[in-house]
Amino acid sequence: MSEPEHIGKSKDRIIAIIEQMQPHLNDPAHLARVEAYKQNRLARELREQMEIADLRGIPKDPAVRTIALTAEFRLTSAIKLMKHVFKDRAENEPRVLAVGGGTGCGKSCAGAWAVMNHTKLARFRTAHQCQKIDTEALFADLLVIDEIGTDRDVAPIADILLERWHKGAVTILLGNVTKDFVWDKCFSPPMQSRAAEQQEVKKIYFFYQLRDRDMRRVR
Repeated sequence: MSEPEHIGKSKDRIIAIIEQMQPHLNDPAHLARVEAYKQNRLARELREQMEIADLRGIPKDPAVRTIALTAEFRLTSAIKLMKHVFKDRAENEPRVLAVGGGTGCGKSCAGAWAVMNHTKLARFRTAHQCQKIDTEALFADLLVIDEIGTDRDVAPIADILLERWHKGAVTILLGNVTKDFVWDKCFSPPMQSRAAEQQEVKKIYFFYQLRDRDMRRVR
């Protein structure tokens, strides 16, 4: 049998098989099984994502988790800041981003998104949780600390920042605070000195004040 004839006959057999299968593919029972399989797969993937969110410390607030898990199509000003802190970052180069703003401006959702989408070890903590020693938080490549300013004792946070600076990690601070509060209260004198030395050479400390309108989507 010549090659063209062989190819032609093989094609005819494939078409015949497909035609035989067509009634089965359109069978309501088969379609229901396919739909059930898709739903089970989606449910399994969601459970896996929720387990990762729990492991990384993402708040259980449904609104926060929705953004954290699906925000690739919901870029806000806050999320753009989270991405910007990693721009042109060298290996093991420390960075600090502080984001101030009131309730509803999107800072917590953006911080959760950053932690969920980070490819290395990342953790989300509140300022209250940082009052205790947390090895995972210290060694994570990315640490987001939310609710800065709600705890009177900020000394533990200052110690965490300095330790993570030595390790060349990225730390993001979130809260209804001002730039002066972050610099004066959260940065210990050694941290202020190191940040001031590097700030002229390369921006390693950023502060941004969000407003309610920053929750909108941006492109």
